[in-house]
Amino acid sequence: MRAFTTWKEVVGAGNAALASHALTTNFAEAAGTAAKIADCSLEHQPTFARLDDAWKGRSPQYDPSADVIPGARAGGDAWEVSGDLAALFRGTPLAVRFMRYLTSRATQQTWLAENGAGFSADTAVPDSAYPDATGRGLARTLHRPGAQYCWDASDALPPLVRDAFTEAVLRFLARPQDLKTQLGTVQAASDLVRQQIAGGRRTAAFLPKACEPG
Repeated sequence: MRAFTTWKEVVGAGNAALASHALTTNFAEAAGTAAKIADCSLEHQPTFARLDDAWKGRSPQYDPSADVIPGARAGGDAWEVSGDLAALFRGTPLAVRFMRYLTSRATQQTWLAENGAGFSADTAVPDSAYPDATGRGLARTLHRPGAQYCWDASDALPPLVRDAFTEAVLRFLARPQDLKTQLGTVQAASDLVRQQIAGGRRTAAFLPKACEPG
């Protein structure tokens, strides 16, 4: 509850003009607008934002949120991450061969050189594989020994709960007075998934743990 009410004050939830602009502006446009600000500013952006046309040449500096958000918990070595995963559903020889190709160091380095936005979870991939200094610095953070890496909600939550939460956030932006109703909707989705799990439905699951050491 406190997180939502704090966010309400930050983004102006409930303000018709602000809510309308936020709900009708796509991410790329919003990120590009932020990049055009002449003075120094703080923006909560993903690492790949630096490759957006509007950000190129701006040399953004990445700092941990805990260092710049008042009241954020300091200390420890935990990081929120997201990622794209490849799953092997049938261990056929061709499928296994393909997975080994995708996860090989040579393929990972080629992908980084051509894409530039992503990061490899393989600590054997050297920092030199990243095309820019910012990428190399972020890679060192992701490969820090002893650090904890935690999936963000979009990756950690079951799809039904994730979608309910996303919709609740958008509705809260327009009508913050309905917060309790929206939180109830998210809780109902979570309860439904737990019922499905208890009933043996294998396609519904929560991650055993959201955080793992690097």
